Amino acid sequence: MSYLTLICIFYCLLSWVKANCDFLNAKDYVKNSNRTFNPLEGKVITIKIDMTEKNYKKLIEIAQVSSYDLYYKYNMDYDKLENFEEKVNMTTIIDGSEEKYEKINFKTGGRYGRVQDRIGFNLKLKKDKLFYNRKDLRLRPDASDYTHIRSKISADLMNRWNIHSVQETYTELYINNNYYGLYFLMDSIKPSWIKQNFDNQNQNGNDDDDVRTLYHCQSFNSNLDPINIKKCFNEKDEYLNYTEPLYNMANDLQNVTTIEELSDIFNIENFTRTIIAEYLFSSFDNYLIIGHNYHLYQSPNGIWEIIDHDYDSNFGVNLKTVLGGYISLNYTAVVEFDKYVKLDFDHWYTDERKIPIIDILYHKNKKRFISILEKMLITGFNPDELFKRIDYLSNLIEPYVRNETEINKDGIYPGRINLVGNPSNHTMEIFHSNTNYDMVDNIPGLKDFIQKKFNAVCNIYKLNKSKILLEARLYQAQMAIENKLKEIKEILVETNSKFYSSFNETLNNFIDVFETYN
Repeated sequence: MSYLTLICIFYCLLSWVKANCDFLNAKDYVKNSNRTFNPLEGKVITIKIDMTEKNYKKLIEIAQVSSYDLYYKYNMDYDKLENFEEKVNMTTIIDGSEEKYEKINFKTGGRYGRVQDRIGFNLKLKKDKLFYNRKDLRLRPDASDYTHIRSKISADLMNRWNIHSVQETYTELYINNNYYGLYFLMDSIKPSWIKQNFDNQNQNGNDDDDVRTLYHCQSFNSNLDPINIKKCFNEKDEYLNYTEPLYNMANDLQNVTTIEELSDIFNIENFTRTIIAEYLFSSFDNYLIIGHNYHLYQSPNGIWEIIDHDYDSNFGVNLKTVLGGYISLNYTAVVEFDKYVKLDFDHWYTDERKIPIIDILYHKNKKRFISILEKMLITGFNPDELFKRIDYLSNLIEPYVRNETEINKDGIYPGRINLVGNPSNHTMEIFHSNTNYDMVDNIPGLKDFIQKKFNAVCNIYKLNKSKILLEARLYQAQMAIENKLKEIKEILVETNSKFYSSFNETLNNFIDVFETYN
């Protein structure tokens, strides 16, 4: 390629960036992330579940769980909740194209979400037909989030920062032709997910039967100490008793005092980014505060990974639970929202998490911690970029949210099958206002929360806001140019392929004519 051609391409790229500077990383926000769901970005797909009418009635019956039932009948023991689980058929519709999945496993999903009027579901596909290279999927309504965005931007940021986590997209859900409304579709941390996301060169076969060291820390206070680590369980039933690696890790942690020693046990880069993400999201429902909703995985090289999931309580959802004193934070007095959103990291973990993890990754290596924090602000968590992303997602899902505000022929809102569950009805006005700056039912406006959190973090850790926003802008431009270069490369490859194909065809025709003539 000549220098003149390179100069022309570079000039065109600069002109394109200048012309599109207000729209950088909106639709292409996660394009550079390692996600199998990237082709679904910017779309709301359709999923239809079909089962017998008898099973559908059974589903509705089992779905009836109230908060009173959970607290007083089951004593907050989620394992006592009855689950619906049956084989069903699923149809996906993407860009008008239908794909059928037969006899998949369909199960009620979630824990506290079971007391909402809209509930979640888990899907397990057959090994011979996956959905975008995923076998295990989850459908979640995030009934407590009036914006329908918090979980999505949380997962997107985790993907962008290359933190081990799930990926999410949007779908409309139908069950037996009954409209259930807008749902999040996400993959699930299972052995199949591990096989697809980690380079397991020492593991044989295409199946996930050899993933033996994936542990789910689901119960409250699943701490990394020899006692509470026993609350975590192996994700494969046949390996439930295979706990030796997990327990050995917890024992070894008790003797760790330096970051070098910790790096012999954990992937400290991923662990640091994970706890910073929880802090930025004000997430109390993962590792740092409640101590659950995460997985631990020991890779073949012996190093452990922490994998967060479940983001429906991020950015101030269920705030009244925290401010009411039901969730224990590292401060002595209950605070109001403005103080809550401005807390420093010193107050964003419970004491059980301090030694050795927080002590090493934060207190003993604060300069490193702040450096990573600053980079995460530049590459994602800043109002200039996030607000564009929020506006983009809000416009994308608005028609589908509107459909949820319309009562169906049975006199109820779509998908509200748990008639004794906590109501999640809301108006379009609430959708718009809570997406922006207005607090609704003790849930702060999403943009308001992000702006205050960003300002507070910069003030606490003496970071230059103007410099961060400028570097963020440069980062966005860099990503936009990389995306455009990839598009140009794809076009050139396709063009060359077509040219050579056409040339070869013409050459072969010429040879045929020549041979016939001779």
